[in-house]
Amino acid sequence: MPSPFRYAGIITVFFAVFGPAMAQPVAPAGSGVTIEKVVIDNGLSHTVKYFVTGGSPRLQALVRRVEWTENELSVIEQLQRLKLDTVVNERRVAAFRTAQLIDPDYPPGFIRLSRAADPGATAEVPS
Repeated sequence: MPSPFRYAGIITVFFAVFGPAMAQPVAPAGSGVTIEKVVIDNGLSHTVKYFVTGGSPRLQALVRRVEWTENELSVIEQLQRLKLDTVVNERRVAAFRTAQLIDPDYPPGFIRLSRAADPGATAEVPS
């Protein structure tokens, strides 16, 4: 599911790049201009493609920029997930190494009996 920050970022970049020029209608109603959006979700990958029919070169350039921005945000989200996975894996490795340093003779993940307890020993009761 796309992040809500994705849409906020797209809108922010859109207005930062195009500014007050976007206040004008780009495609008047009934002009025959259509913009179709195709979204391809492949696992965690999210790709967007826009198709402009009957638009001016300026409109087509504008739509290409929006498409590029959405796809770049998708790449940034994927990189953030990769960084998070790397941090999680590094923490697991650090925990494993710490467990080996604490008790190198016994593999981590198993419960070890206390070293003080000897199952074969008999308790001597002083008389």
